[in-house]
Amino acid sequence: MDVASICEEAIHLISDVRYRHETAPRLQMNLTRYHSLWPQAPIHPDFVAYDTVTHTLALATGHDIVLFSRWLPKQPGIGVSNSFETQWRNLAQAGDMVFTFRNNVLHSINLQTLERRKYQLTPPKPADKFRISVEQIAVTSSADVVAVLWHEDAIGSKKTGRMIIQVLKISAPENGATPQCIHEFEMKDLFGLDTRESGRLIISNDASVVTTYSPYGVVAGYRTGDGSQIFKNKISETTSFAACSDPPLLAVADYIRPTDVQVFDAMTGKLICQIAAHGTAGKIALSPDGKFIYVGWSKPRVIGRYRVDDGSMVSEIKAPILPVAISPSERRFVGFYADAPRVGSLVLGDLSSAKIIERIADKAFVLDSACFSRDEDKIVYTIVALLAEL
Repeated sequence: MDVASICEEAIHLISDVRYRHETAPRLQMNLTRYHSLWPQAPIHPDFVAYDTVTHTLALATGHDIVLFSRWLPKQPGIGVSNSFETQWRNLAQAGDMVFTFRNNVLHSINLQTLERRKYQLTPPKPADKFRISVEQIAVTSSADVVAVLWHEDAIGSKKTGRMIIQVLKISAPENGATPQCIHEFEMKDLFGLDTRESGRLIISNDASVVTTYSPYGVVAGYRTGDGSQIFKNKISETTSFAACSDPPLLAVADYIRPTDVQVFDAMTGKLICQIAAHGTAGKIALSPDGKFIYVGWSKPRVIGRYRVDDGSMVSEIKAPILPVAISPSERRFVGFYADAPRVGSLVLGDLSSAKIIERIADKAFVLDSACFSRDEDKIVYTIVALLAEL
């Protein structure tokens, strides 16, 4: 075959691939990914190599070779993807352990070793003509107890039913093991409430209290031992939230309407502070130690840093980026850069200047979530992806 024939055949193949891509069905799903960041410490290598195909950076010094990769390298017997399917946008973090879920399977990843595990969940028995699925999860700081919020949906309609909490012990080392259920109860007085898209679940470190937040105007706490309700606060309908597990805090705001930012003690329901609205709060994020809250105001476009204990402002910086997650050192943050009111990109930003360091993911949604590893060299984030574009 001559060169002209080869070129013509290649053009046909490229056209066919493009056609298949453009006409392929777009099946939407949620993904959780982990993303390695470039080294933050100064390194003086003797040799530098960068592979644009695999996005791998190799630094050679006099004694060793250090490899930095945006994706887990493909090796026999090792997971080859940095992504796994999840439901909704819920991440539960305890140090370097991050948990998410898909269907009736709980997923965990250790951000230091990149070891991933699965745990099979046993759902409560649903009511007649209802089905039940996981809606939210939370984890204690020791990463050995997980709270799972199950929600009933009527078969064949949009009607929702009971909200049931299971508190599970996951200390079993076997991959795929079924966690031990130590408590199970119905969250009374919350029948039919929806928390899927922008709700949150928090569990106390001693696993004695769970608190749920719904964007439809409710924050409620329950004792895990007997399922009794500790508090139920009526708040404004909100669509932006942030949570901290230690200390247990829940902050709520609204990216649609100008409303005050409120921070609650997640175990007692007590209002800790209230920050007056300066426009709409596009996104809010709590520092990992729970001492500060970062608010991304839309008009003017600034990020304000406030003390949680009294709501006083510490600093303010002009920024087109909304805060999603704050690093442990508060030097960096994951931000949402909007291309449209609710759609844009997840980026890594410098918290002192609000400048973009690296673009992490395109086609992100304003409700997508993220978190940092303790040494700040990795990020876990959730996005909505199209299978035809992976």
